Amino acid sequence: MTTTQETKECSSCSFQGPLTAFYKGNQCRTCLYEAARRRKLRLRYGITPEEYDSLYQQQYGCCAICGIHQSKLHTTLAVDHNHDTKEVRGLLCFDCNTGIGKLQDNYDIIIKAAEYLRSFTG
Repeated sequence: MTTTQETKECSSCSFQGPLTAFYKGNQCRTCLYEAARRRKLRLRYGITPEEYDSLYQQQYGCCAICGIHQSKLHTTLAVDHNHDTKEVRGLLCFDCNTGIGKLQDNYDIIIKAAEYLRSFTG
């Protein structure tokens, strides 16, 4: 018995594949993901995927604070930005990004935290 699997063609990239490679609509999952990525970067941070990729290359794929490489992370490097000016500062791992966020992106608090930790090291 021969089974035939239905296929579909992506309206964006012309990929032809099984229906499982598509959500509803005519774009493949890859194109939908890339469109969502473009939208998120543009709306949240005012940058393009190419600008993100440029930062990624400048940082050698590593967090700008702790230096961990993207390959060792479960999520992509986050775009760190100044919440007041919207200026993009760099790419950070989840822990560093949330850490400075929890410290209110406040230089004085971060220095005090560093001094506090230093006081407990030999």
